[in-house]
Amino acid sequence: MAAQLPRSGPGDSPSLLRRSLQGLPGKLIAAAEFLYTPEPDTAQLAALGLTPEDLGDKSSFDVFPENYASVEVFNAMRTQWRTDMGVPVGLDYSALPSVMRLFGVPAVQRRKVFDDVRVMEHAAICLMREQQ
Repeated sequence: MAAQLPRSGPGDSPSLLRRSLQGLPGKLIAAAEFLYTPEPDTAQLAALGLTPEDLGDKSSFDVFPENYASVEVFNAMRTQWRTDMGVPVGLDYSALPSVMRLFGVPAVQRRKVFDDVRVMEHAAICLMREQQ
């Protein structure tokens, strides 16, 4: 039997997103954090007695094959942030269908990719707000 989502009213979607984030393995969130976490500069590292070599190679991030299209689409959307007074509030979803088509996401996978992008969007927003 398929699970049914509760009917929601205006403004209920953030709580639905929070519920959807619970219990996730974290691979999509880790990908968003990788893409939106700036690397510390050498002065910051030196203050901790570290060098860039101590951190290892942080130039790439492994993505599971089932998440690759979602991460690729999310990364391509990085220029589509909507902001309010300089604070990111979300992605401009009107660009999403075009980006999915450009990256060849099959129509049957677009709902999953959209849901994955929303998870990464939420993680990126939290991270960007912490950095301000």
